Amino acid sequence: MPLTSDFSALRTAVNALDPSGNTNITVGVQWGMEALSAAYPLQGANADKRTKRIMIVLTDGENTENRWDNSSNSGAIDDRTKLACSNAKAIKNEDGTVLELYTIRVIEGNDSLLKSCATDAGHYYSVTNANELSAVFQDIAERVKRLRIVS
Repeated sequence: MPLTSDFSALRTAVNALDPSGNTNITVGVQWGMEALSAAYPLQGANADKRTKRIMIVLTDGENTENRWDNSSNSGAIDDRTKLACSNAKAIKNEDGTVLELYTIRVIEGNDSLLKSCATDAGHYYSVTNANELSAVFQDIAERVKRLRIVS
Protein backbone atom coordinates (compact mmCIF):
# COMPACT_ATOMS: atom_id res chain seq x y z
CA MET A 1 0.00 0.00 0.00
CA PRO A 2 1.45 3.41 -0.86
CA LEU A 3 1.99 6.07 1.80
CA THR A 4 -1.37 7.34 2.97
CA SER A 5 -3.20 9.23 5.69
CA ASP A 6 -6.27 7.00 5.22
CA PHE A 7 -6.00 5.10 8.50
CA SER A 8 -9.12 3.05 7.83
CA ALA A 9 -7.64 1.69 4.59
CA LEU A 10 -4.32 1.14 6.35
CA ARG A 11 -5.95 -0.86 9.16
CA THR A 12 -7.79 -2.95 6.59
CA ALA A 13 -4.53 -3.68 4.74
CA VAL A 14 -2.70 -4.59 7.96
CA ASN A 15 -5.54 -6.83 9.11
CA ALA A 16 -5.41 -8.66 5.77
CA LEU A 17 -1.71 -9.55 6.23
CA ASP A 18 -1.00 -13.25 6.71
CA PRO A 19 2.19 -13.85 8.70
CA SER A 20 4.32 -16.79 7.58
CA GLY A 21 6.44 -17.04 10.71
CA ASN A 22 9.68 -15.93 9.06
CA THR A 23 11.57 -12.65 9.14
CA ASN A 24 13.59 -10.87 6.45
CA ILE A 25 14.47 -7.39 7.68
CA THR A 26 16.39 -6.66 4.47
CA VAL A 27 13.23 -6.85 2.37
CA GLY A 28 11.43 -4.55 4.81
CA VAL A 29 14.21 -1.96 4.61
CA GLN A 30 14.25 -2.18 0.82
CA TRP A 31 10.46 -1.67 0.61
CA GLY A 32 10.87 1.25 3.01
CA MET A 33 13.34 2.86 0.62
CA GLU A 34 10.91 2.26 -2.25
CA ALA A 35 8.06 3.86 -0.27
CA LEU A 36 10.19 6.97 0.31
CA SER A 37 10.84 7.35 -3.40
CA ALA A 38 8.45 9.10 -5.75
CA ALA A 39 9.40 6.60 -8.47
CA TYR A 40 8.05 3.20 -9.44
CA PRO A 41 7.08 0.74 -7.91
CA LEU A 42 5.55 2.63 -4.97
CA GLN A 43 4.70 6.07 -6.22
CA GLY A 44 3.15 8.49 -3.80
CA ALA A 45 5.95 9.75 -1.58
CA ASN A 46 5.70 13.42 -0.68
CA ALA A 47 7.67 15.33 -3.31
CA ASP A 48 7.80 18.59 -1.33
CA LYS A 49 11.48 19.52 -1.16
CA ARG A 50 11.09 20.51 2.51
CA THR A 51 10.01 16.99 3.48
CA LYS A 52 12.49 15.03 5.59
CA ARG A 53 12.65 11.29 4.96
CA ILE A 54 12.26 9.08 8.02
CA MET A 55 12.10 5.29 8.16
CA ILE A 56 10.98 3.10 11.05
CA VAL A 57 11.98 -0.57 10.97
CA LEU A 58 10.16 -2.80 13.46
CA THR A 59 10.86 -6.50 13.90
CA ASP A 60 9.94 -9.21 16.36
CA GLY A 61 12.56 -11.72 15.35
CA GLU A 62 15.89 -12.79 13.96
CA ASN A 63 16.48 -12.82 10.21
CA THR A 64 15.25 -16.29 9.23
CA GLU A 65 13.99 -15.88 5.66
CA ASN A 66 16.63 -16.04 2.96
CA ARG A 67 14.89 -15.27 -0.31
CA TRP A 68 17.90 -16.34 -2.38
CA ASP A 69 18.53 -19.94 -1.38
CA ASN A 70 15.71 -21.02 0.98
CA SER A 71 18.18 -21.48 3.84
CA SER A 72 17.95 -19.89 7.23
CA ASN A 73 21.59 -18.73 7.27
CA SER A 74 21.00 -15.64 9.39
CA GLY A 75 24.64 -14.50 8.98
CA ALA A 76 24.26 -14.09 5.23
CA ILE A 77 20.86 -12.46 5.68
CA ASP A 78 22.26 -10.12 8.35
CA ASP A 79 25.05 -9.06 5.97
CA ARG A 80 22.44 -8.07 3.36
CA THR A 81 20.46 -6.24 6.06
CA LYS A 82 23.57 -4.24 7.03
CA LEU A 83 24.06 -3.27 3.39
CA ALA A 84 20.39 -2.27 2.99
CA CYS A 85 20.53 -0.19 6.17
CA SER A 86 23.73 1.49 5.00
CA ASN A 87 22.08 2.33 1.68
CA ALA A 88 18.98 3.66 3.44
CA LYS A 89 21.02 5.87 5.76
CA ALA A 90 22.79 7.33 2.71
CA ILE A 91 19.53 8.62 1.21
CA LYS A 92 19.76 12.40 1.05
CA ASN A 93 17.02 14.90 1.67
CA GLU A 94 16.80 17.92 -0.62
CA ASP A 95 18.62 20.03 1.97
CA GLY A 96 21.56 17.58 2.07
CA THR A 97 20.68 15.95 5.38
CA VAL A 98 20.32 12.19 5.43
CA LEU A 99 17.34 9.98 6.15
CA GLU A 100 16.67 9.25 9.81
CA LEU A 101 16.34 5.52 10.48
CA TYR A 102 14.67 4.28 13.66
CA THR A 103 14.73 0.59 14.57
CA ILE A 104 12.49 -1.16 17.06
CA ARG A 105 13.15 -4.64 18.44
CA VAL A 106 10.02 -6.24 19.87
CA ILE A 107 10.85 -9.04 22.32
CA GLU A 108 13.25 -10.90 19.97
CA GLY A 109 15.75 -10.00 17.28
CA ASN A 110 19.41 -9.29 16.67
CA ASP A 111 20.12 -6.44 19.09
CA SER A 112 23.49 -5.44 17.62
CA LEU A 113 22.23 -5.61 14.01
CA LEU A 114 19.28 -3.34 14.80
CA LYS A 115 21.47 -0.91 16.75
CA SER A 116 23.86 -0.65 13.81
CA CYS A 117 20.97 -0.23 11.39
CA ALA A 118 19.59 2.77 13.28
CA THR A 119 20.92 6.26 12.61
CA ASP A 120 22.54 6.17 16.06
CA ALA A 121 21.93 4.68 19.52
CA GLY A 122 19.18 7.24 20.18
CA HIS A 123 17.24 5.94 17.16
CA TYR A 124 17.12 2.35 18.52
CA TYR A 125 14.42 0.96 20.80
CA SER A 126 14.09 -2.47 22.37
CA VAL A 127 10.83 -3.44 24.03
CA THR A 128 10.08 -6.58 26.00
CA ASN A 129 6.31 -6.31 25.66
CA ALA A 130 4.21 -5.21 22.69
CA ASN A 131 2.24 -2.95 25.05
CA GLU A 132 5.33 -0.70 25.19
CA LEU A 133 5.04 0.16 21.49
CA SER A 134 2.59 3.02 21.98
CA ALA A 135 5.12 4.87 24.12
CA VAL A 136 7.90 4.18 21.60
CA PHE A 137 5.87 5.52 18.68
CA GLN A 138 4.80 8.53 20.76
CA ASP A 139 8.46 9.27 21.50
CA ILE A 140 9.38 8.96 17.82
CA ALA A 141 6.46 11.20 16.83
CA GLU A 142 7.55 13.85 19.33
CA ARG A 143 11.12 13.73 18.01
CA VAL A 144 10.00 13.92 14.39
CA LYS A 145 7.71 16.88 14.86
CA ARG A 146 10.22 18.96 16.84
CA LEU A 147 11.14 22.19 15.17
CA ARG A 148 14.60 21.87 13.72
CA ILE A 149 16.67 24.98 13.32
CA VAL A 150 19.64 24.66 11.00
CA SER A 151 22.19 27.41 10.42
